[in-house]
Amino acid sequence: MSRIFITGLVSLLSGVFLLLFSSMMFAGCSSKDAPYSTAAVQGKVFAPNGELLTEGEVTFTAPEMGVGATMPITAEGTFVVPADIRVGKYIVTVTPPPIPPMDPGASKSSLPDPRRFDALIPKVYRKELTTPLKDYEVKQGDNNFEIKLQSP
Repeated sequence: MSRIFITGLVSLLSGVFLLLFSSMMFAGCSSKDAPYSTAAVQGKVFAPNGELLTEGEVTFTAPEMGVGATMPITAEGTFVVPADIRVGKYIVTVTPPPIPPMDPGASKSSLPDPRRFDALIPKVYRKELTTPLKDYEVKQGDNNFEIKLQSP
């Protein structure tokens, strides 16, 4: 009789465990975890003098969504997000290109002077907190932005 009791108890505990495990697996599923819409983003950046920027980086950041993308500005003056990004509002920053690593045998004078970008990309556009490029809305479909920087 004790063997039947133990078998029944094991069976009951297994069923309870299975029920709890199943509940935990489905507890994380909600409508906010559903797939989200994405869109293509591309564009051009114009310096305060009206010329097309041909160097630098553009970053789209959405702190509320925890997403962002950084793209280089090409020699043709364009930027393209390599993969679609989430639909929503973004803060945009524009920064000079990263300084390339220096060759061990090269002199410091061979590095590009980062001050050459001071007139082309005003410092206000380089940080999320100070950039006036807020609320850029990425919508479903293709998004083509013309970002026009202005002198402070």
